[in-house]
Amino acid sequence: MELLDSVPDEDRRTVQVGDFEAVLGAALATAGQFSLAYVYYGKAHAKYSLYGQDSDLANVEGGMCTSVYLECASLVREGKVEEALEVLEESEEDVGDPDLYRRLANATYKEGLAETIHFLETVVYLDPKDYTTRRNLARMYHVQARLSQACSNAELSSKISKKADNEYHLAMCGNSDLSAMTEYGNFLCLNQKWEEAMFVLLQVITEDCQIGSTLNITFGRPDMAFMPEELKNELMYQKEGELHVPCIHLAYFLQIRAFLESEHQAEADQIVHVFGRQVEDNVTSSLSWSMLGYALWRIGRHLEAGAAFARASNRMEETADLDLTENNWAACIICVILAT
Repeated sequence: MELLDSVPDEDRRTVQVGDFEAVLGAALATAGQFSLAYVYYGKAHAKYSLYGQDSDLANVEGGMCTSVYLECASLVREGKVEEALEVLEESEEDVGDPDLYRRLANATYKEGLAETIHFLETVVYLDPKDYTTRRNLARMYHVQARLSQACSNAELSSKISKKADNEYHLAMCGNSDLSAMTEYGNFLCLNQKWEEAMFVLLQVITEDCQIGSTLNITFGRPDMAFMPEELKNELMYQKEGELHVPCIHLAYFLQIRAFLESEHQAEADQIVHVFGRQVEDNVTSSLSWSMLGYALWRIGRHLEAGAAFARASNRMEETADLDLTENNWAACIICVILAT
């Protein structure tokens, strides 16, 4: 099943036997075994050529397309850009079609950050009003900036962070939904721009109070470079490998962090009370209770944090692992005991 993760969700339903060879080729290319990868791409193409006049059937056409763009992604990964273009021309794909580069970006997302960014940049160049892709590009810039910072390349990290900031602004100008604004608030927090973060997150909270929101932000393992530490731990314990975070609760959580970092303790105490009431009134998910627990822990209210983690364990979804929540609860109880 891990091999099929390389195929974008929208193409999963059209996966045929030939797609297995193509996806296996992509996995081999990711491991640097390019020669063997192209053997499997050839096998995939050969299988689809057997359909002849039936190649315009939806499932066959989708499978052929999958094989083509996985092979092109591998060629780009190897540095053979000209050969990738030749493959596209032979396949009669429209090299000016933004959808082509969206598919290529999906094919490289998990293992090829540089290639993914390249393809997403191509999409927004061809379709400047594709605000969803701009947001995805901002995410990828953010990941690249964080990784550059971890490698002690402060100059490159600063340069890429500015690109991410610009893309977030462009994305929000065209489609300022609360999830995009919350994600931008997270970006500002991770860059320690606390005052700016508080302003953006306050907008999210205020607007949500007016309209109500059920939006989630989905984080996967490739996103761990730009996730808050607490959510990284939650993601690691998710059996499905994805974390669906209620947008408004992430905004509250980040706002509390921003207040604390800016030494606004009173405001943090006030908003955590509102956060708790909102979770109590509207949510039964374990993650929201855990996020409230983390917020209370940061403020130093360990007994209340322990109670929140206990509520989280009582509402644990089947996709999550109970161990983390129980460990969090135990840590809170130990802190309370040591403080008495």
